[in-house]
Amino acid sequence: MAPNSTKRLTSKAHIGLFTGFTPEGHYSEGLAHAVWNLGNPRLTVLAGRHESLPDNPAVKSAWRPGFSFLSDGLRAIEAHDFDLVHIQHEFTMFGSGISVPQVRRLAQHVHASGIPLVTTIHAVPAHRSIDSNFVRAFMGTNRIPAAIVRALIVWTIRGLCLHSTCVITHTQGLGQLLAREYGLATNRLIHIPLGVPVRVPPAESHDKSDSPLIVCPGYVSRRKGLETVIRAFGKVLVKIPNARLRLVGGIAHSTYERELQALAADVGAAEAVMFTGMVPLSQFYDELRRAQVVVLGAEYSISASQPLAQAWAVGAAIAAPRVGAFKELLNNGIDGRLYPAGEPAALATMLIELLQSPTDRGRLSDGSRSRASRDSWTKVSRRTVDLYNQVITRNDGEAGT
Repeated sequence: MAPNSTKRLTSKAHIGLFTGFTPEGHYSEGLAHAVWNLGNPRLTVLAGRHESLPDNPAVKSAWRPGFSFLSDGLRAIEAHDFDLVHIQHEFTMFGSGISVPQVRRLAQHVHASGIPLVTTIHAVPAHRSIDSNFVRAFMGTNRIPAAIVRALIVWTIRGLCLHSTCVITHTQGLGQLLAREYGLATNRLIHIPLGVPVRVPPAESHDKSDSPLIVCPGYVSRRKGLETVIRAFGKVLVKIPNARLRLVGGIAHSTYERELQALAADVGAAEAVMFTGMVPLSQFYDELRRAQVVVLGAEYSISASQPLAQAWAVGAAIAAPRVGAFKELLNNGIDGRLYPAGEPAALATMLIELLQSPTDRGRLSDGSRSRASRDSWTKVSRRTVDLYNQVITRNDGEAGT
């Protein structure tokens, strides 16, 4: 890759966003559309060849998971005259297995080429938390020893910290963890929140139901700790027998779904709990709109929550565990309510209170709308573009000395 040192910053700086781009509603899609709406800079998305991509000339089918990931990525970057490359990184974004260590090597090659590199690191686990329970929660199996997973995660994230011009995290706590445990220099750490969607699909008409509805959005995976939600809902039914719970999102671990269904039967809630599976984005937002309460679960909270941002976008009354990023992001009683993680009785009490109090729900709904305005993708994209401009300007200045 030829160095990019002769480039000068213009209002049309060319940015390469290296990312997974699907499913619809993905945070990379939110960022890209918000930047395109600003008209500055030009931004080209380098997405996976295995993804179902929109018919958009700014979205390129660029890389495959697996052995060819690195060579695919380098060819795609070399094919464009980028002023800056922005890598979005999450554990399984580029596929599992052999793709994972190649992300660090991709960053190393971009850095060596002289092209400024911004990396958003979405998930930041503490070293000590990466044990056999962590592996099972995120991978659905314990077939890979925790020591190997820990070494690979640490090596990858440290490399991204080392080779990036700057690193974006979505919360202050995640940034502090990167600096403390992964060696990121604090002068290269930038905090920009995960954007809240500005325009969501319009509401569709539905038959109204008198049943109080609780919606739990997002992938059904072990890392969500959804046993707490199911057990709490069983207690809610004792007080509010016509309540309903819908888990809306793709099924990451099918065996976990079956375990949750069995648990729902054990607590007398089998007929009142529904797993929708993956649904179109318009239906997803309709489910959030129809809910009296949106409840989130997390056994591990090591990244900002996309379902939380989406719930803010529709002004939902939100309940989330007091753990990790949720504890940082939510102002308890203002734009959400925090419940003690892993305590079904406490969550049940909170859900019953909210279902029975339109006033409390309205207060939380107002807080969600305020938060959506404060952290909208429009505002987040402006901050991101400002960062691009600062990095490119600094790179040009250093190249000219």
